[in-house]
Amino acid sequence: MQTESFDPEYCKSLLHGRIKPKEDAVVDSIAGYSIAPAQKERIVMVKAHLDYVEKAVVMMDAGIDELVIPYESHISLLCSIPGIDRRSAITIISEIGTDINQFSSSKRLCRWAGLTPGKTSLPVRRNQFALHVPESTSNRR
Repeated sequence: MQTESFDPEYCKSLLHGRIKPKEDAVVDSIAGYSIAPAQKERIVMVKAHLDYVEKAVVMMDAGIDELVIPYESHISLLCSIPGIDRRSAITIISEIGTDINQFSSSKRLCRWAGLTPGKTSLPVRRNQFALHVPESTSNRR
């Protein structure tokens, strides 16, 4: 919100995906629209918060990268598995560590990770409409 003027070309450069073919309609809908000062103030506040969060994410990523330096060989080994990227490898190592001998088999590791159903995860069918009628004290037959 540094400028009061509207640049249609800059606006078009921000569009992507399915909206890109409709860029002329987007520019036409924005042209001539004015934003109230209170709205501008809120936009500036939201943008400042977004900038703060993005900086925090960059700092957190840098901290994580520094912490995982001793585990680079394990990370690269995990990354050799199809579908496992660096972030997934770091998450796996942070969850189970590098010593998987605590799991007696790959099946137990998968169960611990929640990747295989256990006996308790099978669907249980119950008759939800069954009525429980308590026995009366007198035996009627």
